[in-house]
Amino acid sequence: MILQSRASTVLFQQLFADLLETVKGKYPVVEAYYEDYAEMLDKTDLDVILIETPANNLDRMLHRGEYSNNESLENKSKWTWRNVYGKLIGIDDEYTRGDKVIAWSVFSYAVVSQFFIAFVGV
Repeated sequence: MILQSRASTVLFQQLFADLLETVKGKYPVVEAYYEDYAEMLDKTDLDVILIETPANNLDRMLHRGEYSNNESLENKSKWTWRNVYGKLIGIDDEYTRGDKVIAWSVFSYAVVSQFFIAFVGV
């Protein structure tokens, strides 16, 4: 990892040196940007950044396993004739009124447009 990061640092510095030579005199704003970025790369020790940065714990972020909230993931609402279409679309108890409006409008738009394409367009 250390060798790879040092090689990438050298590669970045060479790349920015080449870019800086390309834009020198032609584009003053871009030239200033690349000079600042190259300066930052010189000051930054990428080895320390890459090695000492802890990895993200996906289980902790998604509350899985030992980090679980111990909440049941089962859907709490029952199937009734009133909510059959909503269940088929995927609307559950966690949807707000705005979410439901968006879901129903997208579903309705898809059904109506397919109807017009299939029958009226022919």
